[in-house]
Amino acid sequence: MKFYRVRPEDDQRKRYSPKKARFIGIYVANELVSIAEAKHGNYDTSRMELVETTKGNTFWCFGARFAIDDSLVTLIEQKQ
Repeated sequence: MKFYRVRPEDDQRKRYSPKKARFIGIYVANELVSIAEAKHGNYDTSRMELVETTKGNTFWCFGARFAIDDSLVTLIEQKQ
């Protein structure tokens, strides 16, 4: 399954609504966001890495999805 992963440099960066420019959340380092969640949740995917891992290799912690074992995560596209 493909996910966007938040880069560690973007930890605690604020997310804003594109239409009303209001604060809607923060980015958490190494959080995995599915492609559908990124589209509907107003995530800035231009600053995130595209990775692939199995759904069973993920877990939820305080509302954020993370990889259980980073060695099983394959980097597809790295953003600069």
